[in-house]
Amino acid sequence: MSMSHESVSNGTFRGFISHHDAREFWLLCVATFLCFLTLSQTALLSVILSERGVPVESVGIVLASYGVTVTAFSLVSGPLANRIGTLHTLQLGMALLLIAHLSYHFTIGSLTGAITSRLLQGAGFGLFLASAMAFATGKLAPERIVYLLGIYASMVQLPNALGPPLAKLYLDHYGSGFFFLAGALPALLALPLTTGMQDRVVKISHSRNTTLTKTAADPKLRLPLIAILVVGTMLGLVPSYMAPLLIDKEVPIACFFSVYPVTAFVSRFVLMAWIERWPRWQTLCAGFAFMSIAYAGLAATDNALVVIALAILFGLGSSVSYPTLSACVSDLFDAGNKAMPLAVFNTAFNLGLFLTPLSAGYIIAFGGYHLSLLLLAGGSALIALTIIAKRSRIEALT
Repeated sequence: MSMSHESVSNGTFRGFISHHDAREFWLLCVATFLCFLTLSQTALLSVILSERGVPVESVGIVLASYGVTVTAFSLVSGPLANRIGTLHTLQLGMALLLIAHLSYHFTIGSLTGAITSRLLQGAGFGLFLASAMAFATGKLAPERIVYLLGIYASMVQLPNALGPPLAKLYLDHYGSGFFFLAGALPALLALPLTTGMQDRVVKISHSRNTTLTKTAADPKLRLPLIAILVVGTMLGLVPSYMAPLLIDKEVPIACFFSVYPVTAFVSRFVLMAWIERWPRWQTLCAGFAFMSIAYAGLAATDNALVVIALAILFGLGSSVSYPTLSACVSDLFDAGNKAMPLAVFNTAFNLGLFLTPLSAGYIIAFGGYHLSLLLLAGGSALIALTIIAKRSRIEALT
């Protein structure tokens, strides 16, 4: 566009390709926040399933089924985005998330029905996240891509601090009768916000990297994929085993669960504007080092104040790692070929998220919580050391 240079250098729109792209980026942020405000309410799904008489062991099956379609459809999102565009793919994912949430109203009393709704929800998430990241990336100029992608990623995570408490308030006052119908309202408002948007890149380049298998096997992606897999495994411990770990240490869970997301949120909105000026290898090295120190420290302490300090470190490390790695992957490919690598990238991240709950139980049974923390800390430290060794390759992207 002819106005791209002026827009990039113009205060409010600095970091965007154009004024139009800036408007669509912020609209997508609002739509994503609303959509995930609905999705976050399923944190109470286990409570409602139990109320409806679903056995505890079956509740676990319902919850775990989500990861199957998230991983599968994260991979599907790349080829689909190349065929119909990133915008239409994210809209399809958003629509599936809405339909899945509404469907719980009719399926929640049935094990098979609830699993079907949960699988549909996972499919929506898998299609949405990678394509939305590719769409958002297409709106950004290189100078602030890490900062702005960090803000966008926060629109996925921030609802987790608001949706569950609001859902619990509704459940306490009105019961579960119309819980899913009422909770679908934010997602219902989100979808129309994406109408009228346009993919900046219409023509898809058919290079060797546009096939799924070739993209996943690309040597340039090897380190980013391993690194984001480790980020996923680190984050995967938080919703699955962090609460019982802290209870076992007799540390109030708020010391971690309240401090970590607030730190991550503040980091994305405030600190990233400063941190993105660093060389990317330094940002990534610091991020993985902080996460490693946090988990190694948690293995060695039962002091609440120390846990708070470690939660701050973990929040800082996790908040910079995802957007920085995402920007590195985006910069490796031209504009017409970003959807596929970002789909593979997000699949690796999601795989890490679900790998920890699947494997940590066995590790904890064998060596306790300390062993799982130390293994994750060791993996993160190894990535930090690898980044130092490969820093020249990462510097080439900055």
